[in-house]
Amino acid sequence: MTTDIPDLLRQSVTAADLPTMAGDTPQPAAVVFFLPTIFSAAYHLPLPRELPPYWSISLGLSAYWSRDTVLRATIMHEEFWADAVGIAATKAAAQSWEVKGTRAGRWQEMLIDWGGDGYVPSQMRGVADYCTTNNGEFWEVVRVSDARGSRVLGLVHLDSLRCVRTGDPERPVIFMDLRGAYHVLRDWQVINLCDMPDPSLSSLGIGHCAAERSYGKIYDLAAMELYFKEKITGAGANNLDIIQGMQTMQLEGILSSAEAGKQQRGLTYYQGNILAGTTTQGSLTHVRIPLRGMPDGFERREEVEIAQLAYASALGLDPQELNPQLVGRGALGIGAQSVVLAEKQAAKGLAARDKQLVHLLNTRVVSASVTFTFTERDLRDEKAQADIEATRAGTRAAQIASMEITPQEARQLAVDSGDLPKEFLPPQGDQTPDVAISDEEQPEAAEAATEGKGSEAVRPLTVADLTAPALAQAEKQANHMSATIAFILDESDSKALLSALPEDLPDGIEPVDDLHLTLVFLGKVNEIERQRKAIERALSGLRFDSPIVGTISGVGKFNNDEGDGTSAIYASFDAPDLPAFREALVKSLLEEGIDFQPSHGFTPHITLAYIANDRPLPPIDVPVIKLTFSSVTLAWANRQRKFPFVESSPGMAPKTKEANLILAWGLMREALGEARR
Repeated sequence: MTTDIPDLLRQSVTAADLPTMAGDTPQPAAVVFFLPTIFSAAYHLPLPRELPPYWSISLGLSAYWSRDTVLRATIMHEEFWADAVGIAATKAAAQSWEVKGTRAGRWQEMLIDWGGDGYVPSQMRGVADYCTTNNGEFWEVVRVSDARGSRVLGLVHLDSLRCVRTGDPERPVIFMDLRGAYHVLRDWQVINLCDMPDPSLSSLGIGHCAAERSYGKIYDLAAMELYFKEKITGAGANNLDIIQGMQTMQLEGILSSAEAGKQQRGLTYYQGNILAGTTTQGSLTHVRIPLRGMPDGFERREEVEIAQLAYASALGLDPQELNPQLVGRGALGIGAQSVVLAEKQAAKGLAARDKQLVHLLNTRVVSASVTFTFTERDLRDEKAQADIEATRAGTRAAQIASMEITPQEARQLAVDSGDLPKEFLPPQGDQTPDVAISDEEQPEAAEAATEGKGSEAVRPLTVADLTAPALAQAEKQANHMSATIAFILDESDSKALLSALPEDLPDGIEPVDDLHLTLVFLGKVNEIERQRKAIERALSGLRFDSPIVGTISGVGKFNNDEGDGTSAIYASFDAPDLPAFREALVKSLLEEGIDFQPSHGFTPHITLAYIANDRPLPPIDVPVIKLTFSSVTLAWANRQRKFPFVESSPGMAPKTKEANLILAWGLMREALGEARR
């Protein structure tokens, strides 16, 4: 099943950018198309000699004045720079990648459908923002609801020029849609990648993009190319020619007859000089006064090559990708140097962007049970890897021959180094189960790959361990080493329920602080420890419209043996919304890759006490008690943690905080406008 694209875009803050997705009557064209014209105004204006001030804001009617709008517009004014950014974007978008882990297929589909129109065009937009704006690239993490940890529908590109950093870690970004509405994004709703972040605290993480670092060359080359274009096809005057011995009217007559029919739209092509005649007697003489032009000794090809080297350095590209002739003419030396440059460029420029993307996807987007990685390799990588594996194999063969290690130990070493798959291990499993996790791996995914390899040292059994008290204690500890998700009763409700029980229950009444309604039994903690973070994330994102309200509807006795000759006495709980709530809970767990196998169907109950199997259920007059639950509790062995599933509003409500944040942003914009005027 692929991503539901309309649902993805409808849930996004960019929905208003598309009238058909806005959910109401489309806005007039003046509204929908006016704002894009503002943001692209710099596309149609000449590049300024000096960039606008650093950290100048990109929103409002003066958006064309901001630093980032000018930097983005550079690709419209300098074609060599535009080619360089296009190559960088293409390379980044064309990289191969993979998703490994539980339910990897679902995440692979989501990433392929990135942004609604696919991974490749979305990545090219992101790289363009990364290279041409100090604000960087922004991706909205679209979820089923606004709740933290709720299921991810996909990612949508946010125009960097319409994103403002707030400095608030909980609400880091304000986005303006094309209708002029502001949207405050929470930290789990947006990720940002930025090139060379400024170290000053006041910059709020804004960086110094490749366009800014190369702006001097971009401006110079754009001006140079514009000069050559105007010199060839423009009407601007390059020189003032003074001809002695001929009147100006005579010169104009000659030019008019020669240039007849070459005037179009008020421009005269190839009319690059201003001519002036004088009537002084004597032979014809000519004096030329240059009005504009390149300095003496200027070489256009050399300037272009210098600029291309600067662009390649800023973007982390091999210079040959911008101009293959650079090596041929010796600009970079021999071909071997080009190979070195190509290998070194993997650690420059967009390599940092790729690393940021991997880290953010793994920690902020995909499930903890899967890992996203880039897998780009070439033939040189393959050959180098094969040479390394051959060297290690030769070392192991020599160690076997010298009887330093056995063939079984050699196989173990081969698996540890990655030369053989783990399936080649003998039945007893991995004898060296240490787990190494790279910066691009998810801890839970890495642990899942080594599940069952080795265990803690087990103390040998002694006679004392087989005595009845010891066995009873061991069984009790085992029961408390499980993990469950439950509703925990308040102390007053627990006392009211337990007070209805007869006092002659010799097999034991549950403690007051232990009464609960189990929603999901997850298993033994030592078996699911690696899934704990994913479980907590699922519970953090769990949301329901209202608390679960129900009543105690009676008591009963289970017929199944607890293993010690007793059966449980329980109180039944009836709540109309409980089935839907538990379904949402189970779905949230499954979305995080948590697989649990219930041993029986779900029967809402609260265990009150235990009674011998052969004893009948005594008469119990349970009072009618109304129970309300607004949070679930994760019981992990002897530790408990609560997770509210109904939005609470202590102090200032979230919507009020967002409104105040937008108000503060509006006041800041007005202050900036006054400062500019």
